[in-house]
Amino acid sequence: IEVGVVTRLCRIYDLTAGTLKVPNVPSMVPVAAVGEGAEIPLVDYVPGGISLDPLKWGGITDWTNEMSEEVGAQYVQNLIQAVGNGFGFAMDASVLTADGTGTYHGLTGILNDPDVPAHVLAEGKLMGDTSYDDVIDLEGSIAAGSRRNARSVFHPDFGLVTRKMKEDDGSRTFPPGTDMSEARIEFTEALPKRSEVAADDPFGASGDFSHVTIARARGLTVDRLTEATLKRGDGTLFSLAQRD
Repeated sequence: IEVGVVTRLCRIYDLTAGTLKVPNVPSMVPVAAVGEGAEIPLVDYVPGGISLDPLKWGGITDWTNEMSEEVGAQYVQNLIQAVGNGFGFAMDASVLTADGTGTYHGLTGILNDPDVPAHVLAEGKLMGDTSYDDVIDLEGSIAAGSRRNARSVFHPDFGLVTRKMKEDDGSRTFPPGTDMSEARIEFTEALPKRSEVAADDPFGASGDFSHVTIARARGLTVDRLTEATLKRGDGTLFSLAQRD
């Protein structure tokens, strides 16, 4: 599974307890020519800021005594990877596709935020019709000061689209084996895949993700439960003691 783009691109603050207030410093404070001994003009701005308050995420999966005896150590490594993927997916979705409901602690992702401007493809174009020029135009639609560190993020399905992109002479924009790092494209499965995207549906995001701040506290912790009654997603109860 391909997730974790948020961890790589966004600004993360590790907290030990409580909340953190992050000041909102402007990207540029205007300065003026000042003569010797002359008065320096005051530039007023409201620093503002945001409060980062870590929210809790968790999941439960099966583990039996037989698994401990037969494939314990080997399975643990696979399980740790799977849990990490789950949390990576949740972080990516929280920033990119969260719908503002309790499923995401009330967070709204970039694709669903009405305050985030949208760059619309030509009429009739879907994900599979996207050209490299469209990607460049997407980056061009964001503020000039954010373009140097900008990244465009899509579902891995879009990687197949880029491999089919062609120049006017019919040659491939990214021939097989080409390093696409200069294209500044990243991928995460938390974004809509090709089959889920209809006309005018948002399916990617571009910008300087270092402006996205995330609080992280405690990291991952694991507990083994042996006696408890759990509730499945469909509402039915499950007894650990009875199932060993």
